[in-house]
Amino acid sequence: MRAAGTAYPSEAAHYASFTLTGGEGGARSIEAPLWGASGPRSISGRGPGHSVRGDVRARPSPRPQAPPTPYDAAQRIELYLRSNYEYKQDAPNRTYPLPAFISQDRAGYCQQFSGAMALMLRMLGIPSRVAAGFAPGGRDPDRSNYLIDDTDAHNWVEVFFPGIGWATFDPTPPAAPAAQPNDELGATDPLPTDNIASGRQAPDVTGG
Repeated sequence: MRAAGTAYPSEAAHYASFTLTGGEGGARSIEAPLWGASGPRSISGRGPGHSVRGDVRARPSPRPQAPPTPYDAAQRIELYLRSNYEYKQDAPNRTYPLPAFISQDRAGYCQQFSGAMALMLRMLGIPSRVAAGFAPGGRDPDRSNYLIDDTDAHNWVEVFFPGIGWATFDPTPPAAPAAQPNDELGATDPLPTDNIASGRQAPDVTGG
């Protein structure tokens, strides 16, 4: 995936957009330029009269050097969230949950971890989406099968790599009740590029 390059199809731009809400001008759609051969490009000034909220920055790690490839950026963001944020099921109910999770509470559950990672990736121009489903559950030795219940519900992140397709990343700490999705989801179907727009809509992200 590190060698996948940045020859994204035009449809990938849909997965590098997000919405800012809460500012004086109302909701605004931001389309981040896709990561290019020279790396990520700035999105400052793309919200008319309003910069992208300062406390929601694409800060994949405390280290200042930029990651050399989208894969390195995705790995760094995943590790940063896993290492610096706490899994907590009773996170406060905030008007703008992602900014509060990133800069204030620094704790939450899988929806906030995956939403924050997808937002950070999109701000860097890396096509990404949040996926929802269930972890494998636990094996029942008496019946030789696996039992899955509502505690196995889980969200993770999928990142698009040219020539490969959607690959799975999970920024939620291992302490979460639901384990990571099945191993075969580690690199999902190498989807034809004309099918890239069949995924989820861009997540809303709040600004003030």
